[in-house]
Amino acid sequence: MPRPMKRKLLSTFVVLFGLSGCKAATENGTFKIVQGERDGHPLFAMIDSSRHDNKFKTSFPWFLSISIPLTNPTKDGLTTDSEASALNDWEDSLEKEFAGACRFAYVGRVTWNGTRELLYYVDTPDCVVSKLRKFANDHPARVFNTRCERDERWEKVSVYLGTDQ
Repeated sequence: MPRPMKRKLLSTFVVLFGLSGCKAATENGTFKIVQGERDGHPLFAMIDSSRHDNKFKTSFPWFLSISIPLTNPTKDGLTTDSEASALNDWEDSLEKEFAGACRFAYVGRVTWNGTRELLYYVDTPDCVVSKLRKFANDHPARVFNTRCERDERWEKVSVYLGTDQ
């Protein structure tokens, strides 16, 4: 379960993205930027607020987290502008790697304490995990960790979606 976070909504905006060839649950979403604090460190999250709807939960019961240590975090543990741009490109490459392996729902990303975490839910984890291992071997310059576990109620992201109890 995510640690408690003080949360403040900064702004909400709509982002349309076309992911050619991917099997994402939707091709557009409504993203919100959430600023908060966890364990004394600032936290920024970009979350697809349309994911709070229960319609996605039954189709995507597997939580997939991909954590990337920042190479040059600010003193607050956040990304610099140049690293944020490089991470965006890296994240696009990563997603292309597993896009054909399964259907998935992109929930968002969280930057906190020197780490960027990508949050997904997938329909089947087996192919995704092997694709991510291959991607790690093919791109050793950027080390990352993955975690995949069953989470049918989407409790791992409830704090970001505003559905925590």
